[in-house]
Amino acid sequence: FESPTVVQFRVTAGSAHRNNVGTVHGAFLAALAENSMQLPMETRARGSITISLAYDYPAPATLDQEIAGEVRVVRETGRLVFVTIDLFQGSECVLH
Repeated sequence: FESPTVVQFRVTAGSAHRNNVGTVHGAFLAALAENSMQLPMETRARGSITISLAYDYPAPATLDQEIAGEVRVVRETGRLVFVTIDLFQGSECVLH
């Protein structure tokens, strides 16, 4: 793999990202995830597009608490780069 193969980041979602049950809106988490998956491409001499995308939300994310993300390059071919992403609050996975 070209470097980096893992990119980590942190963000805090505030009241603007609230859903109707008082937690972080899944659409915010999905947008954060999709945009963050491009981070490993920043050091590669090529752009990126999304070919396939699926998320699971195993736990709700709490407002005003840090969300930690990790994007991992799992495979690279001549033209394609396959990545995974996980978002956590503490030890709890909120998006995979």
